[in-house]
Amino acid sequence: MKRYLLVALCCCLAGGMAVWAIEVQGNNEAMKMRATADLDGNGTAETITLDWKPDQTTFTLQVGSAKRVEGNLPHDVYGFYIADLDTSVPGKEIAVGIGEWTTDAYRFFGYDGKSIYPLGQVGDGDTQIETSGAGFLYARGWMGFWQGVKKYTLNTKARRLEEVPQPFYYVGAEGTVKQSQPIYAAREKKTMVANLQPKSKIEVLLKQGDWYVLKSTTGLVGWIHEKDLTNQQYFELPYAD
Repeated sequence: MKRYLLVALCCCLAGGMAVWAIEVQGNNEAMKMRATADLDGNGTAETITLDWKPDQTTFTLQVGSAKRVEGNLPHDVYGFYIADLDTSVPGKEIAVGIGEWTTDAYRFFGYDGKSIYPLGQVGDGDTQIETSGAGFLYARGWMGFWQGVKKYTLNTKARRLEEVPQPFYYVGAEGTVKQSQPIYAAREKKTMVANLQPKSKIEVLLKQGDWYVLKSTTGLVGWIHEKDLTNQQYFELPYAD
């Protein structure tokens, strides 16, 4: 079961100490179906309620008298929590957790005193959200045999969360070769760097699109397609039970 943590990160700055509080949200038990919070920053707390019943494909989010119905739910709704993504501006956000066995994703919403508006959905699977109040968040999600990290910034003018592009996603997972497989110098598969031997160890370094970058036991680096890497006849990887 995931936990709700408050982590203080400290560093020395020019003779002083700077402290950032980072909230890690990913515990279904911390979710609520009803709460009060000052969402629009006017100094008055609003009552927030979330209405959802098992097997429903929609939920209703209500702030005061404003209502919003959200559909296309792939799984269950676990509740919501109140986030403060940017402490430099008035107001807070609502994060509704959805998933199958745990919280796979969060749908974020804002409130302007009159209506509820969507900010976007983040998360890919078994997701933890980390916020610091600096206008961005990290979404850490389980990707089968590795944990992916995405960063989103809050665009207050456009009223949306925007993913920060990365050239690669870092993987950092180790595995074992079961059947010989080639890795290539480029994704076009024209030049083979090495032919990975059975029982040898690999390190999966990076992911870009449908391709991964591997490091062989001899230290050589090359590309392999996702369908080959995830073929359990070819590789043994640390999949979750």
